[in-house]
This record gives sequence, C-alpha cells and structure tokens, in this order.
Amino acid sequence: MTTPRAIFFDLDDTLIDRDRQNEAFAPRFQEHFAEALPDMPAMLDPAALIRAIAAADLRGYRERTEFASLLQETIPWRTPPSAEELLAFWWQEFPRCSAATEGLYEVLGQLRGAGYRLGIITNGIVPSQSAKIEQVKLRDHVDDVVISGAVGFHKPDPRIFHHALGRLEVTPEQAWFVGDNPINDVRGAEALGITAVWFQRDQPWPADLPMPRRTIRSLRELLPMIDARR
Repeated sequence: MTTPRAIFFDLDDTLIDRDRQNEAFAPRFQEHFAEALPDMPAMLDPAALIRAIAAADLRGYRERTEFASLLQETIPWRTPPSAEELLAFWWQEFPRCSAATEGLYEVLGQLRGAGYRLGIITNGIVPSQSAKIEQVKLRDHVDDVVISGAVGFHKPDPRIFHHALGRLEVTPEQAWFVGDNPINDVRGAEALGITAVWFQRDQPWPADLPMPRRTIRSLRELLPMIDARR
C-alpha cells in the first residue's frame, strides 16, 4: 500500500452531521406545520419530534415516499399534511439545515496544507447534495465533488469511484476513502483497491461482513492515521 496522494470523503454522516441536521430541521418543521400539529407540548415535545423525523429518515436510507408515510403515521397530527407537502418542505429546507461534522474545517485544512488532494463522492440528487455542500461551504475546502445524480451511477458501483479517481488523476492505490456506510463506502472502495476508512457513527458493523481494517469515531482521528503512512 502506497502513501495516498488523494483522500475522498462521503458527504452525509461523514462531512455533514445528520444528527445536528435533524436537530436544526425539527423546529422549522414544527413552525411550518404548526396548524396541523397538536397544541399540547406534552403530545409532541421538540425531542420527540426530532426522534420521529430521525426514525423515519433512517439516516437518509429510507425511500422518500416511505419516509413521508412514516411521518404521517408516527406524528400525532390533528390533520396530517399530504406526502407531497411533507416532501416539498423536506427538499427545500433539509439541505439548508446542514451542519459540519465536528473538526471538519480543521481536518480538511491540515490535509490540504500537507499536499493531499481532496474530493467528495456522494450519492443523491444534484439539487439536494449541492445545496448541502454550499450550506457548509465545502467547495472552498476540497478539489472536486462527484454527485451520483450528475454522473448516472452511485456507490458502490465502481464506475463512480473510477470517475472520481480520474478527475483527481490518481490510481486506486494512491487514494483513501472515508465514509460511514459499510457497503456503499467501505466495501465499494475496497473492491477497487482503494484504502477505506470506516467513519463509525452509532451504527454497528454488519455481522456478515469482514471487519474494516481502519475505523475512526471522529474526523480528527484521521490525521494521525494518515501521518503514519508518511
């Protein structure tokens, strides 16, 4: 394994903290749908609303129509909004609530200062993912962004990794990839010979998969791991 020339990152739940994003989104949701929600705070306090949104969202892996249906079913509405209303508000406001993962700017700044090329490879539609990236000003801190909706294939498809590697002019052996999803990020990168780093949030590693060779619980833990390769 060679010293990396480029380091790629997943976006959601890696560079962007989805828990903080849900916490910022919930008050906007409550205000926007105030007339349809119960008056009694005990029936839907802020923490309960955050939990309901997070559970329905499933860290972004829930299909959006099912997500809307779960919001209709699990929140104690007086009059439930339509799925179309819920999703229109979600697509408009949720990206605007994007929050940087702790240590984001420090870590990216140090890596760029050390001469590494930095990229983002993210699944999702272009308007939503671009809005998240702009919200936390990530384009100022990385060299390139690849969004699955723009290129026509998504992780773990090897084509999206090859596309990103080509844009930064590095081989798989010269690249690392940091992401939270065991299949899309870790296994997807490893299948090409890219060194993968699992960003472990609260989720367990799937029991049917070999354990990852490299794991971090914060972005800052990546710095000594990279330095050790020099």
